[in-house]
Amino acid sequence: MSKSMFEVYLNEVTDETLRAKLKAEYERTTKKFGLVFERHSPEGIRMPQAQVRRGRTVIREVDGTFHKVRAISGDTVALADEYGNVTEEKVANVTAARQFGEVVFPGLKTVGSVHAGNQEDPAHVVINGENFHALEMLGYTHPESVDLIYIEYLRL
Repeated sequence: MSKSMFEVYLNEVTDETLRAKLKAEYERTTKKFGLVFERHSPEGIRMPQAQVRRGRTVIREVDGTFHKVRAISGDTVALADEYGNVTEEKVANVTAARQFGEVVFPGLKTVGSVHAGNQEDPAHVVINGENFHALEMLGYTHPESVDLIYIEYLRL
């Protein structure tokens, strides 16, 4: 089991009497039940189709923790945790990820198009998706170039 940040800092106290008093006070004031304030685990999502790259966020599959990729060498990747500790892992054991607040650029996958008129005229794009996400994506992929949006609700 890993040490808490308190234990790490406590071990830096050289005066043993002071260290014992701090540890006793910490144990006395730490709530065992009820309202407990703990360090928040970062929220994120795996992006299995995204490529693992230097500087990007990944999840170590062995423990589900987020890390930043420091370097990639062959099939090995150097990872830095939130405290800056660097470890090595096989690229196959990590998955590209994004944490809450990181920008995720949307992409389009062709599901069809409609030609009305000449074949050389621009086609109408068919997007199958949730309205908000599709409209938000169009803001990135087609800024100031959408003339009309037709939303059809299908009842299944």
